[in-house]
Amino acid sequence: MEDERLCAAVITAGDGVAGDPSVAVVSDRRLSVAALAALLQDGPLDTVLRVVRGTQDVKAALDEYRPEVIIADGTWSRWPGINNVSWGGRMLLLLDPEDDPRAFKQAVQSGADGYLSRSASATALGNAIEAIRKDHHYLDPLLEGHIHWATEEVRLRLPLEPRLSQRELEIIAAIAKGRSTKEIARDCSVTAKTVCNHISHIYGKLNIKDRGQLVMYAVQEGLL
Repeated sequence: MEDERLCAAVITAGDGVAGDPSVAVVSDRRLSVAALAALLQDGPLDTVLRVVRGTQDVKAALDEYRPEVIIADGTWSRWPGINNVSWGGRMLLLLDPEDDPRAFKQAVQSGADGYLSRSASATALGNAIEAIRKDHHYLDPLLEGHIHWATEEVRLRLPLEPRLSQRELEIIAAIAKGRSTKEIARDCSVTAKTVCNHISHIYGKLNIKDRGQLVMYAVQEGLL
């Protein structure tokens, strides 16, 4: 269903040409979009490429500009279904430590790559964006307990997760520490192809799609 409240601003450093980093702010509150856009413009992201309103126009703008990071701040009861995965964009959700517990469960179920407190400073926001761009995940310490609780609540309501082997757990921990496939293969005395096979099996068991989500899983499960 079309939601006319949904708004977005796409912001970039420079003129929006290929290679320029870009961030989109998405919210069902226009004031939130305006405030976050202004905050970002105080930093290196100084050019607003487009401001749009309405679910279809928001999705069209995001698909056109394909921002590296989408900052989502909403009160929606149902996630608007932004397909950022199709171009590799990362999702950073803004939450309040005092939010209803259901908001945290919904956040976890949305498949976001990072979570930041709404009370975060401009510096913290910039650091979170940079972490998402570089490491593909971010978890604000103020939200850590809430996200871990929500993750466990969601996990308990899912079908029983296939058991991970000790070697698979070792590989997850190594990836979370930034080890490359070749480095993991050398550490485990196996071929890089074997490590790739393990990673593929892990993705299938955990129903995840990339290393960023795998790192988030490792953090949430205390594997580091």
